[in-house]
Amino acid sequence: MNCTFNVNVGLFGHIDAGKTAIAKSLSETLSTACFDKHPESRERGITIDLGFSAFKTESPGFLRRTGYNSVQYTIVDCPGHADFIRTIIGGAEIIDVMLIVIDINKGIQTQTSECIIIGEILNKPMIILLNKVDLIRCERDRLDDATRKISHRLKSTRLKNPKMILLSTKRESPFFTDGFATLHATLQDMTADIVQSRAQSELKHLGESPILVYTDHCFPIKGKGSIVTGTVLQGSLHVDQLVEMPSLKIRRNIKSMQSFHAEIRKASIGDRVGICFKDIPAERIERTYITSVNSRTICFSKRIIMRVQRVRYYSKSISFGNQFHISLGHSSSVARVKFIISSSECFDKNAHYTFLHTLPEDDNVMIQDACNLTEGGIKKHEIFLAIVDFPRPLLLPKRATALATKLDSSLSLNSCRIAFFGTVCFCFEAFDVNQTVKISAVKRKELFVDRWIDATKCICKGLANNHTKDASHFVGESVQCFYGDSEGVRSTAGKINDTFGQSGKVKVVFENPIRIQNSPDLKIFMTITKTKRI
Repeated sequence: MNCTFNVNVGLFGHIDAGKTAIAKSLSETLSTACFDKHPESRERGITIDLGFSAFKTESPGFLRRTGYNSVQYTIVDCPGHADFIRTIIGGAEIIDVMLIVIDINKGIQTQTSECIIIGEILNKPMIILLNKVDLIRCERDRLDDATRKISHRLKSTRLKNPKMILLSTKRESPFFTDGFATLHATLQDMTADIVQSRAQSELKHLGESPILVYTDHCFPIKGKGSIVTGTVLQGSLHVDQLVEMPSLKIRRNIKSMQSFHAEIRKASIGDRVGICFKDIPAERIERTYITSVNSRTICFSKRIIMRVQRVRYYSKSISFGNQFHISLGHSSSVARVKFIISSSECFDKNAHYTFLHTLPEDDNVMIQDACNLTEGGIKKHEIFLAIVDFPRPLLLPKRATALATKLDSSLSLNSCRIAFFGTVCFCFEAFDVNQTVKISAVKRKELFVDRWIDATKCICKGLANNHTKDASHFVGESVQCFYGDSEGVRSTAGKINDTFGQSGKVKVVFENPIRIQNSPDLKIFMTITKTKRI
């Protein structure tokens, strides 16, 4: 057993909030990819890729009793620039705790908000670090005012009362010693929940334990082979084990493993590892996956089905057929999205689904008033699914969380670019012959009474259009009449019985008599259902 329990801690926030400086202050051990080692990072003066470093502490008593004598906190430094939101999303997938870094002098900025939204979506615990406190010059009133404003802004999120730590990376500042001491203590308090979460995850996959490793870097070492670095998200690894890289369709035995320069023979969920392989093309490997041989945890797919929910901060319409950037695991691609309504959380490719024109703003949409029915009316408790079509097959982890973003939105607008999110519930394999989904589009057309024959029969108009006056194909269609009386809103069903004349009028017969004189707001709707495969 690896006697060190690993906790992955992500640093997120707006550009220049001080994330990399905090990572340097926390870290004791550096990896091959840390502190902006990428040449472009140094040239541009910003973080453009994930950086990894670590520090260790002694295990708390409850963890020591399970065999772990130390806790290693792996620091994942994520980019803050808006251009690298896909890298930020990928970084969030592999971490256990999010540290949201806020420049206390500037408050919550655009990318700060997006990082908080990502944390809410992925359900990650968050700690708010109010950085650069030393620049306020210890003016207590200004400090309290800035803290109060940030706290007020956070109340609109799910972080009602988050842990907020005042911090400075200047060693001469009192907020350096106190801030980092508080951060260490808070992380240690959170470790118990992470241990429990890992145990539940391992129990969930007991008996099968398929391997899933998210890799992020690869480099050759002369005389040894190639080192692939990554984070174990599922299953466990050991030296000499045969594993697979589906993206390259190769299988190799693990030659050796390290965790921050320390040799290890086994790695489990949450561990950050460097894996040595012989005879692999290092130049073709970076962000990919390592899996069990013939694993079903990932697949090549050009079409996936997601159960989706709209992000409440996204202000634009989300409609059937729109294009979005879909980020899923290490994969990110533009995709066309079509929305459907389901009565079940499980997708069945042989089932029948209902067309949804626009993704609602609220996940709990109430049924609409009977007299106010509109095209595409939605019933309470219906489940919204998205059919996501990529331009080419992508290697995707099944059952993962996906985020849809509008990366072409102008950054100057300071608007949320994350439109919706969801969990993948079905993947059409790339080799599946039939990848169509059967959907029906329900249209409600209003008929207008031309004249009444008696209390159960009337002549209606409104079905004719510019192309044809023939209404014979509507004969037999059902209609619903809504009208008001002293007892409130009533409704009765009817049917189009016959055509009337040559101008597109029809004869409608109702099942029950209607009090015509007392119904000035009477409305008649015909529902037309068209079914097709998409």
